[in-house]
Amino acid sequence: QRAEDTRPTRGHTRVEPEMKGDRRTPMSSERPNLLFILLDTARPDAYGAYGGPCQTPHLDRLASEGVRFTNAFCASPICHPARASLYTGLYPHAHGMIANRCGRGAYPYRIFDGVPSYIELLADAGYRCGYAGQGHVDVRGFHDDRSLPTAQYHQWLRERGFSEGPMLTRKFQSCGRTPYPLDLARDTQFATAAVELLREYADLRQPWFLQCDFDGPHPPCYVPRPYDTMYDPGAIPLPPNLRDPLTDKPPTHLHYRRAQSGGEWGDDEWKVFLAHYFGMITMIDELVGRVLDELEALGLAENTVVVFSSDHGGFVGGHGLLYHGSPALFDEGVRVPLVLRGPRRLGLVSPAASGIREELVSHVDLLPTLLSIGGAASPDGCHGQSLLPLLSKERRRGGREAIYAAYNGDGIIGYTTRMIRTEDWKYVFHPFAFDELYDLRHDPHEMTNLAEEPSSSRRLRASRARLDDIMKEIDDPLQRNGLWRSRLG
Repeated sequence: QRAEDTRPTRGHTRVEPEMKGDRRTPMSSERPNLLFILLDTARPDAYGAYGGPCQTPHLDRLASEGVRFTNAFCASPICHPARASLYTGLYPHAHGMIANRCGRGAYPYRIFDGVPSYIELLADAGYRCGYAGQGHVDVRGFHDDRSLPTAQYHQWLRERGFSEGPMLTRKFQSCGRTPYPLDLARDTQFATAAVELLREYADLRQPWFLQCDFDGPHPPCYVPRPYDTMYDPGAIPLPPNLRDPLTDKPPTHLHYRRAQSGGEWGDDEWKVFLAHYFGMITMIDELVGRVLDELEALGLAENTVVVFSSDHGGFVGGHGLLYHGSPALFDEGVRVPLVLRGPRRLGLVSPAASGIREELVSHVDLLPTLLSIGGAASPDGCHGQSLLPLLSKERRRGGREAIYAAYNGDGIIGYTTRMIRTEDWKYVFHPFAFDELYDLRHDPHEMTNLAEEPSSSRRLRASRARLDDIMKEIDDPLQRNGLWRSRLG
């Protein structure tokens, strides 16, 4: 059966569009529509558009028609804080969701009341706002919510005689083949819901915003045929820092690696896992293509800004770590893909600007960017800055001098770290262990921690002072903590 015939039912509102004129003619020309495609745990260096080994033709095309950011970073390397920062343009301490809200005994973190999201602000500006995806974070403002919770999907799958098997009982069983075809995969249902909403929005007289969140390529990587055999494990190169002994790094990193089991794998086991991770990336790209193709078929592409990113990166072998969500703030966990494509006639992404931007940018910059495109003002206190100068035909300079990121635990275990990253250096503060300092120009894989090296003492002091300035600017409460103040001397 086709996916359209078997998709799970959802409790949702339905738009009744005003029917007028040719269905292929967008009804709103003053302000563009906005389509935001968000993945989970996507490392940019795996994607073809970023020079990686994966077959991702749809993202490759999107990047060739827009702007690809090579130094984009999340605000926190774990799902809920990272997504809340996307929605609010604030770092975690300011929006309230400082850690994942997960599992029994977890503190119920949520976005503070009174903190607006770009959904609410775009809706106030006249946009119809729709959602299709996994519904990671509770956020106000969507008119049309087609989220599909995990429990609901599993029940729907069981009704069709299938189960995700070990995924339900064994968290760290990392990869395998699903017993069902692509049309029954959970991510397929997200793409189908997004296509449904595009069809409903095609004749609206108002501009619309649609966010489509995918669950992949977040491990464990269970994929249907042919994606489980698309990549030959024997031909997959291993990460250059896979065998990092971690002996010069805070002990938390080694503890997390042991807990994740991947640290005990041999090379062949890692290659099998990576083959499935790459397969899931290609599968998700196929589903992204379905959404982009429908956008084109409906005649909406010429009036729609498309944003593609991931909530955070993924270790998937970096430093021997399998999963994200640990106190380790290596680039594998905080760097994200980011591509923007806009209608050229609106000057958002002109031929002169198309290509690559290497400036440092943060996920908190997306809220002011989306609001500027939609004709809405950013709220007071926003930590982000609009990316529009980087997308103009004049190729104006922009970006950040440094990236800040924070980690506050996984929702059950609390542990605080802070990071500042410039083009050439990274410093990570650990309140309960020794710090980290990396020379990224000469050590891009972060193998050698220089924090305890006497020759790096001046750089260490300068990095701490710079992080202190940023924490003051954004009013990070950790800046007032005695453990941090003791680092400054």
